[in-house]
Parts: sequence; C-alpha cells; structure tokens
Amino acid sequence: DEDDEDDDAPAPLNSHIAAPTPPDEALRLATLHSYGLLDTNRDDAVFDAITATLASSLGVEMAMVSLVDSDRQWFKSAVGLEAPQTGRDVSFCAWAILPRADDEAQCFVVEDATKDTRFAGSPLVQGHPDIRFYAGVPLVAANMQRIGSLCAISTRPRRLAKHEERLLQALGQMTMREMELRRHESMQGALEALPHNLRTRKALQVVSHSLRTPLVALRGGTELLKDAPNLTAEQRDMVAEMAAASSQLEGVCDRLEL
Repeated sequence: DEDDEDDDAPAPLNSHIAAPTPPDEALRLATLHSYGLLDTNRDDAVFDAITATLASSLGVEMAMVSLVDSDRQWFKSAVGLEAPQTGRDVSFCAWAILPRADDEAQCFVVEDATKDTRFAGSPLVQGHPDIRFYAGVPLVAANMQRIGSLCAISTRPRRLAKHEERLLQALGQMTMREMELRRHESMQGALEALPHNLRTRKALQVVSHSLRTPLVALRGGTELLKDAPNLTAEQRDMVAEMAAASSQLEGVCDRLEL
C-alpha cells in the first residue's frame, strides 16, 4: 500500500514534467511544416510588432511567437530573449498546444512556475530566463491543429486579467491570420514561377492533390461552424474568412489544371 501511495504522490518541486505528445502529432507536424516558417529570417516586422505590442500591453519582459516542432520550440519572433529556440521537453508552449475539451483557443496560464510541479525544476525556471509567469494562446490552423503559441512571460509571479486574456487571444488570431496569408502567397508565387512547359499532367496532379487535400478539412470545418448556435459576431467573421480562404485555394487548384 505504501508503494501505491508513493506512485500517486505529486512530482517534487525540484523536477519538471515534459508535456505529453498530442494524439494527432503527425498531422500537427505536417500542418506546421506546411507554413514554411521554421528557420526563416527572424527579423520580421509584422511578427515583431505583435510580440512588442503584447509585451508592452501586459507589462512583461518577454513575448514570443513560438512554433512547436518535433523536438524543439523555435521562435519566429521574440522580445526579451535572444535564444532562437529551446528544447521541447522544457517548453511551456508544448503544454499550451495540448487540446482542451472546454475551449479550443483557451489561454494556458501559469501564475507562478516555482509552485507548479510541471515546471518548478525546469532549467528555464531555476536558471535564465527565470520564468515565473507564463500566458500563451495556441496558434490554431484552419484544420484545427495547434502549431504553436503566442505567449507572454515574466520573471515575476502574477495573474492574467480578463482584458489581458482578450488581448492575447486577439493578437494570437492576428498572428495566425498572417501565417495563413503568407502560406497562400507562397503557393501563388510558386504557381506563377512555374514555367508553362514544365506543367506536365503528372506534376499538376501532384501539386493539385497537395493543395486540395487540406481543403477537405477546411470546407468541412466551416460547414460545421457556420451553423453553430453560440458563435459571437467575431467568431462568425472568422468562419467567413476561413470559407473565403478555402475558395481562394480552390481557385489556385483550378488554375493548376488549366
């Protein structure tokens, strides 16, 4: 019986717990890589403006756009932290991307990491950058995969006020929309750069299939969401934008088959 009690005992505050792997990790990673953002130029005016706004508005020392890869989290933009990445095993954002049954885009908040058994023993808590407070909102792709997090971090314990949570969620949505826009522009550019004499039937079939496959999930999601009874006006606008993006991508596929 004593052994059973030991097995059920909480983790000590001198250790840390790596986040579990999401059940659909293969699809999540494929979705992340489809954006083509990993290891690109981190001097980015748009994403830097978002993280600077978040850090300033919440009065925190650090803010990041973090993309959670297979074994690391890579920062597309970061305020207050020079490191371009950390291991996924010590990542707070790896916890923020885990699915939540109650709210698909709910903020993940740690008010004081030194009192949380998941993080107290982490090198990011016990050493530089001395994390105490963390608040992150998942970056949710059109197929509902969580590819990363927009997060705010402080070296002092604190709470996240309701108006700060709303701001974080709004900036997270802005971040995701910018990523979607860039992916669409990248596909358009690749299409326009393709010499006409290389547009063999097989090549077009491969490219078209790659584009059309995620459209199935996107169209299905918008059809389900548009009739949901409890959507706010802002959420209905987002659904409309998703439907419009789907139509644009279908247009790209149609052009490939000309």
